[in-house]
Amino acid sequence: MTVASQASLQLHHLNLQSTLQRVAASHFDIVLDLVLRDTTALEECISALAPRRTYVVGVCCPLEILEERERSRSDRGEGMARSQFGHPAYSRPYSMRLKE
Repeated sequence: MTVASQASLQLHHLNLQSTLQRVAASHFDIVLDLVLRDTTALEECISALAPRRTYVVGVCCPLEILEERERSRSDRGEGMARSQFGHPAYSRPYSMRLKE
């Protein structure tokens, strides 16, 4: 990853944490749908939500289904599902794991 890409990703994480802190202080219910392979970024997001009870839910399904869904969505680049599938970060402990 280039230095510019790393800086951009870090800025994105800081903006996300700031937004989560503001939303956590509101009266709104929160459902956050993220794919975070970076354990530190995930922990920082959970910390930003600290005033609230937080559950981390893992959603799992076979690679073939992920790739089928990927093809049906215009906002997904080809190969994203395969690149994320089986990544060690997703073996982290979850409050709940849903499997298809």
